[in-house]
Amino acid sequence: MSSVRTLLFGLMIGLVMGLTVVGFADLDVSPKAHSQAALVTADEMNTTEIVEQYQNAVVHITTRAKHPGGSDSPHRTPPDSIEASGSGFFIEKGLILTNEHVVRGSEAIAVVLSDGTQLDASVVGVNTELDMALLSVSPNESQTTVVLGASSDLRVGQKTIVIGNPFGLDHSVSTGIISGIDRTLEPFIFDGDIVAIPQAIQTDAAINPGNSGGPIFNSSGEVIGIATSILSPTGGFVGIGLGLPIDLAKAAMPSLMAQAPVPVNAR
Repeated sequence: MSSVRTLLFGLMIGLVMGLTVVGFADLDVSPKAHSQAALVTADEMNTTEIVEQYQNAVVHITTRAKHPGGSDSPHRTPPDSIEASGSGFFIEKGLILTNEHVVRGSEAIAVVLSDGTQLDASVVGVNTELDMALLSVSPNESQTTVVLGASSDLRVGQKTIVIGNPFGLDHSVSTGIISGIDRTLEPFIFDGDIVAIPQAIQTDAAINPGNSGGPIFNSSGEVIGIATSILSPTGGFVGIGLGLPIDLAKAAMPSLMAQAPVPVNAR
């Protein structure tokens, strides 16, 4: 009896193993199949395609400025300079659009490309009221440029994709929707100048310190705004990010292009 049981048990094990082998034989475990399986929705594919196409157009901007004052403690020596960072994007080869507050007061500006290449940048022109700055770097054929869309026909609920460098984390991506349009923010004083963002775009895509100056894309891969600021009681992301509408940026572009280049610390 024991030998019969042993035989039956062996047959069952063999049957299970055989079915398992057959099942694995039918599976396509190629990298292509794995990639297609991972992107299970059209929305995911749309996001990844836009990121893959335009992430190289986004740059990490780092700045160095003189320290504004001394230390409160007699035992501490303040640093000679302070460093800050933000984001920007190529609108043409060699020309980068960003926020003016990202580069204000800087003695030196460096632009880090997606492949790690670092380039020195100079300021072409600024618009302090709209918080815009146009930077120039050495152009080359490998620089990817964005497509500037339109912001006049935006609708609440449209998809947004933000690429930038929050907290120095290069080329981070966040997604969301347009939460509001035509947000009127009260003008405020920044370093002696009045800053106002009329008709601001509100999005719930995560925008944090370091995202400033980066692009806000729509689902067609067009830039519809420039990530500019957040409304937050803590200084961190709480779901209310604000961007400058790209139509206002495009209208101001000729005046930025017409300005004589100036040293970054002479404004």
